[in-house]
Amino acid sequence: MAKKPARTPRKKPMQARALRTVDALLDATAQLLVTEGYAKTSTNKVAERAGTSIGTLYEYFPSREALVTAVIERLAERLVARTLEALDQAIADPHEDQVRRWLATMVEALEREARLVRVIETQVPFTWEIPMLRELQRRLEAIAAARGQAIARITGRAYSPETVFLMTTIAKATVLQIATDRPRELDREVLIDEFARLFADQFLR
Repeated sequence: MAKKPARTPRKKPMQARALRTVDALLDATAQLLVTEGYAKTSTNKVAERAGTSIGTLYEYFPSREALVTAVIERLAERLVARTLEALDQAIADPHEDQVRRWLATMVEALEREARLVRVIETQVPFTWEIPMLRELQRRLEAIAAARGQAIARITGRAYSPETVFLMTTIAKATVLQIATDRPRELDREVLIDEFARLFADQFLR
């Protein structure tokens, strides 16, 4: 049985120059994933695109898989931070207009990374094996439950764990679909408005 390529970095950059090198390597990996796809992305191509040597690349990353894992983790951290910021804004005043603003913010954040997200979802075979993503998923579920309780105090409605799960799952799936896989004939703003209305009618009134 073939040994799986290592997916963890060899070392973490500490100095400013090393940080810039790693950022350049991750930027190059993300660009290649989008333009050439996962199968055709290689460490040699990444090093060339980043303007560094293959030896320097291997100082930090032992394999293509380790580079791709780091790209996914960096993207996830950015999206989770934006999600929590937008979610807190919506919870401060949990009504249809706030839901609409939250949806628009999240759709815009994902649209900026739509091509990369599609590659990660459809081509990278180990995405959901990455420990950090599983941990982020658990964190988001716990945060969603706490936010659901906060909304309940404001609206006077009690939300079961099952309801919170449905709320977050439906919202997450809808945002992802609108941002990355929306049929061209469907209007983005109409979709956001319609979902905000449906979500508010079902969960906030």
